[in-house]
Amino acid sequence: MQAKRKLAALLLSLCMVLGVLPMTAFAAGVPAAPTNLKLELTETGLKASWDKPETTGELDIFEYEVTLYGHFDGTAGGKTKVETKTVQRETTCTFTNTGNAEGVINPTYEVEVKAREGVSGTGDPDNLSGYYVTEWTGWSSSSSASYKTSDFSVKTSTNRYYTGVVDVGLPGSENKLYQEGITATGNPDVTQPDGTTSGNEKQAVTELLYQYFEENKETVPELADVTRDNLMVKTVLERIDVSRTVDPNSYQIVYEVIDKDYTLYLEFNPETEIVQPDTREIVNAVNLVNVSWNVGMGLTPAFTATVDEADQDKYEVYLEQWIGSDGKSITSEESFNSEISEDEKITTFEDLLKKVK
Repeated sequence: MQAKRKLAALLLSLCMVLGVLPMTAFAAGVPAAPTNLKLELTETGLKASWDKPETTGELDIFEYEVTLYGHFDGTAGGKTKVETKTVQRETTCTFTNTGNAEGVINPTYEVEVKAREGVSGTGDPDNLSGYYVTEWTGWSSSSSASYKTSDFSVKTSTNRYYTGVVDVGLPGSENKLYQEGITATGNPDVTQPDGTTSGNEKQAVTELLYQYFEENKETVPELADVTRDNLMVKTVLERIDVSRTVDPNSYQIVYEVIDKDYTLYLEFNPETEIVQPDTREIVNAVNLVNVSWNVGMGLTPAFTATVDEADQDKYEVYLEQWIGSDGKSITSEESFNSEISEDEKITTFEDLLKKVK
């Protein structure tokens, strides 16, 4: 090739002296097919790029024939020729018209590229912008690549919207605290019990539901003892709306927006148990009048106190306790006895004792 360029330079010098335009001619061959053919969808259209083949020993100037086909009928062999372009020296080509007149969603495209190399021409081969090829080799075999639009990811964004409903009532009761339409609109920073603010709309609406319940539960007396721990939030997807943007050339879906509407229901959790407050009062002192016990030495303390039948709805025996003159004791409840050391427990009657109920 170096010898050819020197020959071309000598011919050019001679022609400058003689005042004639040189013609360069070399032996012709057929180049290999272009390699590394790739397709991509850009903002301007379907772009094909490739690597040029090795020179056949000619001018190392290549021309490419690039053809776009479209598969619009869904069959492997049913392709339609859309457009053919010729490119010199460059190794890229962009098709702005994909020929999808029928509006087929996500069609498949195929591009074929073949090459030929310049054999002779006029001008200086070292100055490509001023060189005109007049003779070419034959066309190479073609390289092909497919672009399956359905294989390419679609940009998707999802919006979630939440509305809250308070629907709290005890199981089997028709009395409920009910309020719908609770949203976080205008309340982006709802304060939670731990002093932090909600990180998203769902958290904000959830906290507003609990706040509404706490502020209004006294309107339903039977909910007075219900706490947050007795409640649960149920999430229900009410509706999905999808909007899509389609590329006008390829009819490929390039962007979609998904809107999801949820309702958050604050309800009583049937698996929880309401702990009713203990309103009973402990009688700490009992006056025993005309009561006596016959306690035999060596016997084990017994607990036999009962409530008179007429007072069953008023009293219950909470605790019986034996206390010795030496300070030792024993009770009717093992939970209390476990806190008494063994050497401080009464196991048998040995001395003067008194019994307290």
